[in-house]
Amino acid sequence: MEYVFLFITLYFQIFFLVTFIDNNQVFSRIKKEKVNKEDEEMPLVSIIVPCWNEETSVVRTVESIRELEYPQSKIEIIVVDDGSTDKTWNEMKKISHLDNVILIKKENGGKHTANNLGIEKSKGSYIATIDADTCLEKDALCMVMTEFNDNPELDSVGSTVLVRNPSTLVQYAQMIEYQMFSFTKVLLALVNGALVVPGAFSVYKKEVFEEIGLFEEAHKLEDLELTFRMQKNGMKVGQTHHAVAYTTGPNTVMKLWSQRKRWGYGFLKNSYDYKSMFFNKENNNFGFFTLPMSLFTYIAILVTFMTTGFFLIKNLLQIILEIKLLGFGGLSNALAITSEISITPSLLIYGVIFTIILFFILFGKYIVVQNSINPFPLILFFIFYSLFIPILVIKNIYDSITNTNISWR
Repeated sequence: MEYVFLFITLYFQIFFLVTFIDNNQVFSRIKKEKVNKEDEEMPLVSIIVPCWNEETSVVRTVESIRELEYPQSKIEIIVVDDGSTDKTWNEMKKISHLDNVILIKKENGGKHTANNLGIEKSKGSYIATIDADTCLEKDALCMVMTEFNDNPELDSVGSTVLVRNPSTLVQYAQMIEYQMFSFTKVLLALVNGALVVPGAFSVYKKEVFEEIGLFEEAHKLEDLELTFRMQKNGMKVGQTHHAVAYTTGPNTVMKLWSQRKRWGYGFLKNSYDYKSMFFNKENNNFGFFTLPMSLFTYIAILVTFMTTGFFLIKNLLQIILEIKLLGFGGLSNALAITSEISITPSLLIYGVIFTIILFFILFGKYIVVQNSINPFPLILFFIFYSLFIPILVIKNIYDSITNTNISWR
């Protein structure tokens, strides 16, 4: 069984490698020449900012949008307070005087309802969604619209999301993770297999919502479900690493745990809802590669973690037995036994995964134009996630099977 997992792991990664080699020019660090049109020729973009208890960040996010290089006369900012219980609405009123800003206050109904209300009030031919704790590089919207301009068949374009100003160990670990994601998301989009258009900052043609409907509750992962729905309906999902959004990652282990529980639960439940897409030829690489690979990753982590745990416990018991029978004088003999243990398939899989992840991280750092490689966050990432992810996967699978209610935060 372990060798089967090893074979499948290598198969998926070779697919990634071949895709990268065939499309290496796409990963250029040199940004494309931005769309260069007169203001009146640029399409109107409605940017929806859903927020719930974001009193410390919502104004900063709007200011970030107001500083975009894209002509402000062609930007409509719709900020929706989804029934916040803090001072978010009071903070929002500080920007009520701005010409292109529309403020809406509603009862709490979930992020998807805030996005949908914003879309219903929008006038733009393109709809952007941005989290209320996210800031954009000044050329982010221009780079996304350049992608639409160069590839008219695209229905949506996702951005690269990075962690802004990490200050805790947990955020430094996430910084490496997000850099890795920046590479893998572009790879998947190249084969029409994008898994998710990130809610942190993405842009859609308005026809997407007119044709397949608005956001849904989707087990509290509305951006993932919408991407699944787009893929099911044959829409083209793009991704660009030249448009960068900076998010504030959870700053404690418990906050990260809560966020990733929601992500994992939402992925597993939505995957079940869209199970008909698995190995469906009508869904191309999304059905034959992205979904199976993503689900296989969960199974591989679970099986490898449990097998390795059994392996370690078995040998620990062997050491204890040797000491019990021979006393501490047998300790050297027990250690000699463990030193002669051959590399198991589980450890081999870990080695392969480690090498692949390192490759993705290095290229992720490259395409987001970060030259220096600080070993501290890299080491922290491998140590932290090697313990965090397996436990999280077990919890996600358990919650999905038992239909445990997962909170937003």
